[in-house]
Amino acid sequence: MVNIVNAGMALAAMRHAPYTTPSALAELIDNSIQAKAENITLIAKDEIQEVGKKAISRLTQLAIYDDGHGMNAETIESALSVGFSRNKDDPNGIGKFGFGMTVGSISQCYRVEVYSWQKNGPILFTYIDLDELLDSGDQDLPEVSEVKEVPLIKKHSHAEGLIKRDSGTLVILKKLDPTKVKYKTSKGIFNYLKMELGRIYRHFLDDDDNYGRKRNIRVVSMIEDGSIIESDDLIANDPLYLLTPNSLPPVDGVQYKNEATNILLEDNVIEVPIEYTNEYAETNTSIVEIRATVAKPQIRSGLTGSSPVGKHYSQNQGVSFVRAAREIELREAGWVNSYSPTERWWGISIRFEPCLDDIFGTTNDKQKVQNIFHLSNSTPKEYYENADDDEAITANIKINNELSVLIKKLRDIIKANPVARGGKKKGDLTSTEDKVNKEITKDTTPTKSKEIAKTKTREEKIEEFAKELLLKDETLNDEEAKARAEEVIDRIVDFNLKDWPGSMFLERQNIANGVHANINIRSDFYKHFYEYLENMDDGKPVEAMKILLMAFVRTEDEMCLQYDPDDEIFEKFRERWGYWIQQLMKISNDV
Repeated sequence: MVNIVNAGMALAAMRHAPYTTPSALAELIDNSIQAKAENITLIAKDEIQEVGKKAISRLTQLAIYDDGHGMNAETIESALSVGFSRNKDDPNGIGKFGFGMTVGSISQCYRVEVYSWQKNGPILFTYIDLDELLDSGDQDLPEVSEVKEVPLIKKHSHAEGLIKRDSGTLVILKKLDPTKVKYKTSKGIFNYLKMELGRIYRHFLDDDDNYGRKRNIRVVSMIEDGSIIESDDLIANDPLYLLTPNSLPPVDGVQYKNEATNILLEDNVIEVPIEYTNEYAETNTSIVEIRATVAKPQIRSGLTGSSPVGKHYSQNQGVSFVRAAREIELREAGWVNSYSPTERWWGISIRFEPCLDDIFGTTNDKQKVQNIFHLSNSTPKEYYENADDDEAITANIKINNELSVLIKKLRDIIKANPVARGGKKKGDLTSTEDKVNKEITKDTTPTKSKEIAKTKTREEKIEEFAKELLLKDETLNDEEAKARAEEVIDRIVDFNLKDWPGSMFLERQNIANGVHANINIRSDFYKHFYEYLENMDDGKPVEAMKILLMAFVRTEDEMCLQYDPDDEIFEKFRERWGYWIQQLMKISNDV
């Protein structure tokens, strides 16, 4: 009988599956979670190798050890078969594709070993060695055998994460492929895996068991004799920055790991009903949950993008797709303006259940969602026309409609209270606004804002200013808004970003003790000019623009007392000025 597929050649071809090292190991961790493991340990082991005339320590083994329910002889015999899955009948299972354990592992190495036992019974062993299969031409896996001890953990009967439990499984990747496993030592791969896997499994690592029950997942680094050189728990790496404890680093002695540094937008979860057809041709509905968060004002204003926390945020920006509490993908494409450093301060997650795998286009390697993507003006009309006949297109349009509204809200909040950067220099904490006010207080010219301020008490001014701040930034609470208002209440001239309809790009607004120069973030002037200046590394251009506009509204504030007491002329002037800016901005290559 001739085999349809040559096992060795087929597995050699499967080695080209697009797994990264973290995603390949994630397939094994998925199996551990599905096996009800409470403790899961990722082991990276070095061995001494001769390189020329030198003996050098090199990473030679990666392994996943768990204390799940283990496998019996029949199950372990099938465990390394491509397409086998114990979880196919679990509609909400984290696994079920039957693709990852073998293909994911063999993508990173040439030999995979599996050890498993149940209720202190015999330790069962099987393996795949690709070189052996290619040399021998065998089409079958080796028979399951019994071994006396479990390697890697045998000398660590009391080490946290390596204690041999009544039941468990150990999968070892040997003969690692250096073109796939890029790190040369166990210590080198240690921190990389902590960040990547900490994000993928964040809902199994935090203190909230409502979505993903907590597991103890550790990363252990070993040297050749089996001695442990580094061992640490995985901590949640949350792109929404809501989960605790988290992996945020301290800054200037301030710890952030036990606090949520983002706020859930509108304190709400958006539920999107998505229809799908099951295997029995029945139409069902599953709820997709969308969460949007924005960094707290004190995080955005107090920690710059170059701070350790700012850098942490930059590594997690985008829209996160989470299936059965396990992240599939964190995607920037389309939804994130990669040129803007402020994009790091917001995050969105889309939670969906495995019954929507076909709708979302979840790939077998659980690395990507293919059918849900950013829809833009360049998306062909034919795509939308096919929505009635394609459930995936209908779902994508629904989700995009929600995301477009959410992302605009998030960006408006951030723009309304941006990180103070214009006019700041290293070692100089005085903002442009403060420096301008220091100069203007020397002038005693009467102004309309001063006349209006005389009619209000200080408490009324603080309330007025606080309400304005709350309108601009819904992440503030009442106390925070009042505290901020008190900080700047005595400014005679201030500068703000606001949002309003119409062509007017600059507004003069009397608030508290002074006058505000407000730029309309909907205007072409902001989108194609001022925002560009904001994002420049050099803060001088945006400082110059602020000074120019603050000087303009100060002049209006003085002149309107004499020439425009009813606020008609100058407003019409700015309206017309905005019209011409809108028209003439079209000559810019950026519009």
